[in-house]
Amino acid sequence: MRRHQKGNQSLLPSRAVGKSLKTPPTFDAVTWIIFLLLSCCMSFYAGVWMGWTIAPQDCNKDPSLRVLDRLDQSTPDCTDICLNAVIGGTGELANKLDGKLDVIIEEALKTKCPSNQGGNGASDHSTNKRFSRSLSHFANGLVSINRKDLFNTYDLGVPMDSNAESEDVLMLYDTKSALPSDKEIAHAAENGGEIPHTDAASATANCDSMNVMFVKNTDPKLRQCMTIVGGQYQGYHIQRWMRVVGQGAHGKIDKNAPLRLTGRLTTTSGFDEFHYPSSNNVHQHQDILLKYLTNLDDIKRDLGSILKKIAIENTIIVSTVNKGQSELLMNFVCSSRSRGFDLGNFLVFPTDLFSKELAEGMGIATYYAEKLMESIPTTEAKTYGDATFGHIMMAKVICVHLVSELGYDLLFQDVDVIWFKDPMKFFHDSESAIANYDVYFQGKAFFLAQYCHQVEANNNLLATSPLFIR
Repeated sequence: MRRHQKGNQSLLPSRAVGKSLKTPPTFDAVTWIIFLLLSCCMSFYAGVWMGWTIAPQDCNKDPSLRVLDRLDQSTPDCTDICLNAVIGGTGELANKLDGKLDVIIEEALKTKCPSNQGGNGASDHSTNKRFSRSLSHFANGLVSINRKDLFNTYDLGVPMDSNAESEDVLMLYDTKSALPSDKEIAHAAENGGEIPHTDAASATANCDSMNVMFVKNTDPKLRQCMTIVGGQYQGYHIQRWMRVVGQGAHGKIDKNAPLRLTGRLTTTSGFDEFHYPSSNNVHQHQDILLKYLTNLDDIKRDLGSILKKIAIENTIIVSTVNKGQSELLMNFVCSSRSRGFDLGNFLVFPTDLFSKELAEGMGIATYYAEKLMESIPTTEAKTYGDATFGHIMMAKVICVHLVSELGYDLLFQDVDVIWFKDPMKFFHDSESAIANYDVYFQGKAFFLAQYCHQVEANNNLLATSPLFIR
């Protein structure tokens, strides 16, 4: 073999060089291997020992854990179910523990902490939560507020009924952070005992949003319940369930029947007032709507020229009338002129030629759209809500929509009213506290739910007079 050299040194080890090198000792490597094995064994057994030390004991052996056995006789030992319940889990046992442990803690505080007791031996502040853990996802406190105070603090959009000064409302808090800032009130609201009372401003000071529900049982014989469902879709209407058997006019309350979902028009006796429209009714209204939309541009052009001539402070007084109600129109015009009221901006939408000629004969401006009004009967309605009444309601919608669409403020009223004072002064008063409101409407003293509701302006448009829209 040829050797490669660098100078006098061989690149391959020679025997001479090999004799001069010492063999590396093996004792240190073996020692470290043994040390690591021993450390691993010791760590393993130490971990086993520590785990055994802190592991849950048998409830039957440890008297201190008997409380779990007392809380749920069906769980005699401290299994994972028990531990999960103790540390705040969910389930039937957790719910039982939540309430019963609070009682045990309260009793212990009374015994061990006499300084926290009043003269009668009772705690000054209850620490029992008003709502259980299973309700805490939407119920964490409760206060009462005077109903009149709430209405004075917030414009709830409905008239305040009688007895408001002597009646309270309930406010439920979704989270603890929404509770009143007053610590005493917040503590009482969150915990058991008498429901605390506070003012509306303080009660809502920390509320980012407020849902308001109006309820009133008008039938003292009806056993009504209210259910609040948390953890579900945020609804903006009320479901109504009743023990009703039968359908429509044959419906009635049966206290032995199961609760079932009912419509808004089901009365407390179980009678369903809702009348499904016949196919004939549907086709009639479709024809009217089709004619209206087809001729809308021409109608707005013709009507716009009339409104421009008669408007006073950009306001029009609007009514509609047919032959059957024409005497009421005459009564309104004569009564207003006898009191000196200006009817220069009064516009009548007659539904027939007779009414048109009558109104114009009294010097009142009219707009007659024959294509739209030809389907409306000339006779008056026999009863409230009959077919003739429904057709006239359609005329009311049309005339209000047209004037509003053309950009004018309007006062709509039925022809069966008279004025004692000029309402225009009220609506045009820029210094009024309600001058910035866009819509004024009057609720009915009585109503049928299928036509109107005193808190819904859109439905009141069909049956409410007067109605002012800016």
